[in-house]
Amino acid sequence: MNKILGKIVEISSSENISLIAVDTGSRVLYSLVVETPETAKYLKIGEKIYLLIKETEVALAREIQNCQTSFLNQINCIVEKIISGKVLSKIVLNCETCQLKAILPTEAIKQMKLKENENVVALIKANEITIMEADG
Repeated sequence: MNKILGKIVEISSSENISLIAVDTGSRVLYSLVVETPETAKYLKIGEKIYLLIKETEVALAREIQNCQTSFLNQINCIVEKIISGKVLSKIVLNCETCQLKAILPTEAIKQMKLKENENVVALIKANEITIMEADG
């Protein structure tokens, strides 16, 4: 599980759903949650929280310039390590102010011709990021 510390900088709510903008130090990431500031006391501007991201929810793209996507979370990274298995591969990424891990089909890695030390963009849908209160 990827875990990134950040601070809530914006909350947009409607009905029982909130889009939370979280400053991670180098960029703002977004999480879509089924909670509001009225139902979750830690949802307030300035509150420190953790963003939790499953490795299987991280997609990768090599070239995304001028490409419009619905991914709110696009993080520039460098491939640090690729651990290839027969079916799945684990990719370790150095991303701006954090490290991410992705688990992708080995066939996808082969088709991308992905190599260590290459630049990629990690793509994460807002609804795939869970938030958790930070300790203290």
